[in-house]
Amino acid sequence: MAGRPGRSNGAVYFVALEGDDRNPGAPDKPWRHIEWALTRPFLQPGDTIRIRGGVYRPAPEANSSADDALIRPVASGEPGRPITVMGEPGQTVVLSGRLPALGWETAGVNIYYYDYPAPGGYPFDHPFQVVEDGRLLYRVSSRQGVDRPGRCYVDTAARRLWVWTTDGRPPGEHAMEYGVTASGVEFRNGVQHWRLAGFALTG
Repeated sequence: MAGRPGRSNGAVYFVALEGDDRNPGAPDKPWRHIEWALTRPFLQPGDTIRIRGGVYRPAPEANSSADDALIRPVASGEPGRPITVMGEPGQTVVLSGRLPALGWETAGVNIYYYDYPAPGGYPFDHPFQVVEDGRLLYRVSSRQGVDRPGRCYVDTAARRLWVWTTDGRPPGEHAMEYGVTASGVEFRNGVQHWRLAGFALTG
């Protein structure tokens, strides 16, 4: 089995943004996606998954019938020997259910639009959140409602986002994202004895 011995006599696996899910999860050949790591059926009690710094988004090949980006592990630990998932000490790890919105076009003074791609296989059809620098913009029900700073409209028929940023600057000068209903880790069907530490959830 890939990995190396841990303090609980379990294997240690690694996840990094430069990794590849076809790798064995070793320190020099880490996996790429958190959901891939957490859903490996061969995980055993005492195993550890170490996540290196960065913002991790759901894998585009995710397959879900629900409007969420939840990770659902299938293996269990044991009392006193949990499966541990941890961000590397001193590094910032974020699990996000949001996608970046890049390449905005201007539609006049203060108004910008972005044609979002239809994410193939992604577990939602239309975003319901538009986020500027980590803060939700106020979503209105029509294009005409985008009439002041901090507002947005999602045209699901045209797959287009309309925004007026909170400070009037172009969206390209902000971290703009659009989001899904939920992201995180959900334990079901008797899966238990996990320890999660050292990373944040958004989206």
